[in-house]
Amino acid sequence: MRSGRHETIVAQARKELTQVVRDWRTLALALVLPVVLLTLLSVALSLTVNELPIVVQDFDGSSASNKLLTPSAPRSLSTSLPGR
Repeated sequence: MRSGRHETIVAQARKELTQVVRDWRTLALALVLPVVLLTLLSVALSLTVNELPIVVQDFDGSSASNKLLTPSAPRSLSTSLPGR
């Protein structure tokens, strides 16, 4: 009974493969479409965050917390990352 299943699966796979090879448009679609979609989605989907506004509420009000919040040093993330 097990070999009958195996033969059925092989026959079905052979039939489907023959159909795909016969129709060149289906073969081209099966090979080209994933590459095109991968390229398109990799260009369209960008996870880079630029210019993210941040609000800080200072409940302490001490000189130490004021010193942390003064814009004396550049706070841009892109300038502090290596290689950018």
